[in-house]
Parts: sequence; structure tokens; C-alpha cells
Amino acid sequence: MLRSIAFAAFSVLLSCGCSSDAASPSSDPGTGGAPSGGVFGGGGAAGIAQGGAVTSGGGVVGAGGAPVPPGQLVCGGKQCHAGGACDKNGGCPAFLGDCFGNDDHYDTCDGYCSQHGYQCAPQACGPDGNAYAGSGFTWTSFSQNHAATCATSVAPDHSGTSDCGTVVFLSLTATDVVRCCCAG
Repeated sequence: MLRSIAFAAFSVLLSCGCSSDAASPSSDPGTGGAPSGGVFGGGGAAGIAQGGAVTSGGGVVGAGGAPVPPGQLVCGGKQCHAGGACDKNGGCPAFLGDCFGNDDHYDTCDGYCSQHGYQCAPQACGPDGNAYAGSGFTWTSFSQNHAATCATSVAPDHSGTSDCGTVVFLSLTATDVVRCCCAG
């Protein structure tokens, strides 16, 4: 019985051209160890996971067009902070940054995003923190009463569509918090 199971397994490996030796070279680039729908930086067919596809912007979407998870998306040769899909210009998609208040000393979204290694993305975020293809927000804010839900809420108290250099309003007496729309 054991002999027939071993023979069957060997037959399957032989018929599909697979090898149990991980060091064996193959003419098929494979997936580089990436899970279906994800992207890792090394190996595989240009970093594309099995079932993935290159978008017109040079990014990758997962199997069936599913968005790629945060931290696994590569657009224009750059590892993106956000997930989803590359923007129409081939760049990383926008996302709302972390919540910050007066104590953090950021006056503008340009200042916040650049300090964290990103670029401000004016009018590019939806209230849920993801990239928005229409006329989205540059920033969202939460009053003192809702500051604790800033990172998870999809219903900000205020939002703005101003340019990235506009000073964001934070009450000097309250613990209001802001999230800026960044890309990178």
C-alpha cells in the first residue's frame, strides 16, 4: 500500500514537471513563494503572484482583480504603504495617515506626509481611508469627543478638500485629531 502511494506521488510530480528539490532550476518562473493574490519583492514572474496581473499603471492586482493587501503592492518599481491597486498614473494609491493632534506639531498635510516619507495626495482619499477616484478629501478630522475612534471610523466630524499646503485646523484647547491623505 505504501509503495503504491509513493508511486502515485512520484507520478504526479513527474507529469506536472514539478520537483521536490527546491534548489532545482526550472524554466517556469513560478510565483516566487507569494500567496495567491499577494506580491512579494523577490522571485516569481516579475514579482506577480499566481493568478495576479499587471495593471496598465504597472501595478499588480490579485487573482480575479482582487486588491493587493497593504504592504504587498508594488507600483512603478516602488513598494507601497497602502494596498489596493496602482493609481491611473502608475503610482502608489492614496491612504489616510495616522491620527495626529497639536502635540505632534504638524501644521499642514504636506508637512505630515513628507515627515513620514510620503507625498500629500490632495482630494484623493475617501472617508474610510482608502484611495478615492472621484473628488475625495485631503484631510479628515475628529473632535475631542470622537478622537478615540479616529483610526477606525469612516464618519469623520469634518473633512477638507484644500490643497496640501493649507494649515489644518486643530483646536488649541481641545484634543482634536486629524488624518492627512498621503501616497507613497
